[in-house]
Amino acid sequence: MNELITTQPVEIQTNQFCRACGCTLLPNDNFCAQCGAGCRDLIVPSAAVIQGEHQDAQLNEVATTDPAATLQAVVNNRLFVFGMIACAGPLGLLALWFSQRFTNRAKVITTVSYLLLFIVAPLAVIWYWLNIALRPVVDVLGH
Repeated sequence: MNELITTQPVEIQTNQFCRACGCTLLPNDNFCAQCGAGCRDLIVPSAAVIQGEHQDAQLNEVATTDPAATLQAVVNNRLFVFGMIACAGPLGLLALWFSQRFTNRAKVITTVSYLLLFIVAPLAVIWYWLNIALRPVVDVLGH
């Protein structure tokens, strides 16, 4: 009955990116350095981690050949997303919404800003020029 029960240490695995703000996380982070959100994802006993290392190597090989994983890695690059928005217009917003590096709030703000800047503002300028600036010219030429 006087047996010594030992426990194995646990290893805490975290997400690669903060779910709250999209900041890159270090492997041993418990909280995001930028926004302070908790980033613990899973607690795995170290024996299972050691046993799973071989399986992880096999999964990494599969992940590098998986087109969906490759596409997700590309879409998670912020420079790529903003390049797509700049070059492809509204179609670039798809890359933004599929990316895991941006929070939902950032996605909504970026989308609304894009729509206001590149759709509503040009329509307002066109309306101004057609209705206010060109109307006197048409009236003078018509009389």
